Amino acid sequence: MIGRLGRSLGVHLLLASQRLDESRLRGLDTHLSYRIGLRTFSAMESRAVLGVADAYELPSAPGNGYLKFDTTGMTRFKAAYVSGAFQPDTRRVTEDGQPAAREIVEYGPRYIPLPVVEKPAAKVPAEAEEKGPQPSLLDIVVSRLQGRGPAAHHIWLPPLGKPPTLADLLPRLSVTPELGLSTPDWNGRGRLHAVIGIIDRPFDQRRDSYWLNLSGSAGHVGIAGGTQSGKSTVLRTLISSMALTHTPP
Repeated sequence: MIGRLGRSLGVHLLLASQRLDESRLRGLDTHLSYRIGLRTFSAMESRAVLGVADAYELPSAPGNGYLKFDTTGMTRFKAAYVSGAFQPDTRRVTEDGQPAAREIVEYGPRYIPLPVVEKPAAKVPAEAEEKGPQPSLLDIVVSRLQGRGPAAHHIWLPPLGKPPTLADLLPRLSVTPELGLSTPDWNGRGRLHAVIGIIDRPFDQRRDSYWLNLSGSAGHVGIAGGTQSGKSTVLRTLISSMALTHTPP
């Protein structure tokens, strides 16, 4: 029942097994969005997973498989195991007969090989190698990619901290002989609009200035709140914003 109703509840199942028993699926096969089949022991097992016998005809080398994501066809791929400990290439040996480490070449932004400075490798006792944790192939790849390329896009903006001042929210303020401290270069002067804060729009990934439109039938403001909730601050901010954007009487 979870497999049939899971997508509507936000639950997704990943079924993995060395051999597939069709009698245990009980109608779940129609709810599977994709299928992955490695080399099987018989053509019947390949048909049970992919619908065709192609997985049985794969070479015996590890990692060969097929990905079936729709009814139009399949995609063949070659997988690799990267979670195990990094193993040096035993086919190469150093001058003293020790196995040489597998060569890892660093590349720049334009895939130009960087100069490699050869350093003599310090010999580590066998006991220390057994006790210390060995990095995996994935750890080595991630360490080489760290700090390269553009930074990931942040889904959420940083938390709201100290409230901004009116000088941060209003257009450029300047002092004039006629208006005093005001916004003389702003083309919105004279309109019954006042900014009192910022409004957070998390689904749009942005924050906008919160303007009140006090013109026409919307020219009334009601402020409600408990003790020490900021009612007086809102009133002072509204009065100051109107004073800085309009000509004094």
